[in-house]
Amino acid sequence: MTLALIFILVQFRRLRHETLAQFVKEFIAIVEKPNAGAGAIGIKSVFDVLKLKYEVMIAVLDALFKSGITAKLKEQDRFRDGFVHGLMILIRSFLRHSDATKRDAATELMIVFDHYKNLSRKTYNDESAAMDDLIRELKSAKFSVHVTTLGLGALVALLVEANEKFFTLVNERYEEEKQRPTVPMKEARAEVEEALHAVLNRAEAIATLNGVDATPEFAEFVKDYNLIATRYKHLLAIEKGRRKAAASNEGDEGNDEDEGYDGDEGDGEDEGYDGTRRFPATRGTATRRILPRNDQVFSQ
Repeated sequence: MTLALIFILVQFRRLRHETLAQFVKEFIAIVEKPNAGAGAIGIKSVFDVLKLKYEVMIAVLDALFKSGITAKLKEQDRFRDGFVHGLMILIRSFLRHSDATKRDAATELMIVFDHYKNLSRKTYNDESAAMDDLIRELKSAKFSVHVTTLGLGALVALLVEANEKFFTLVNERYEEEKQRPTVPMKEARAEVEEALHAVLNRAEAIATLNGVDATPEFAEFVKDYNLIATRYKHLLAIEKGRRKAAASNEGDEGNDEDEGYDGDEGDGEDEGYDGTRRFPATRGTATRRILPRNDQVFSQ
């Protein structure tokens, strides 16, 4: 008998990180069922390794995706984006004011704001640099008089406060980042997959030598595993069908051999902004503050 005949095969590399972690969690649960256990099944040594590797992967996943600061950071970024947009609308309303002085002031300020529109499409780093430039120009001698003419001084001060709060959150997130596990996600995942295959290979060897029904515990383990494996194979088939449907809608049927998850998802090192997007250069030449480099944090 072979592994393919005893155990339903699942292409673990095509499972997303969280899905693979859930699969291993369920696998551990069936092995550790009451009146069973890895010892009774005969896979204790390799199973213990799997549990250790799984704990490392879970720690990395938690550090990557369960930050308490990330949501606050995104919300504050949306707030400052909305604040800039609101200021633009308010200034634009002065373009039809009965007072020519205010119309002229609004015209001058719109020249500045038109240059900084679409800030939300930039990465955190690019947007923050542009936001610093915008604030600097609004506070400059050339444009501050127009801000005063329109009575927007208090609103500009609130924009400065919102921007500083964003930087405070960025620094807090950076400190949190330094506490992350040093094991990269790809490495942690690869070790879990290797350990999982080792467990299944050991179980296959036991079944080959002694038979699937050698012990009640082993027979129950095979049955439980195949139930779980069938469910996850179904999930993969659904995902594959959705991708093929999407590709068909675009006039591209895709390549069956290349479809599915490739194991490169959210490793906390190289995802996010890759430096290839291009935006108009921000105005001014003053030195800009640079955010700590971490694509997982600073890409939108």
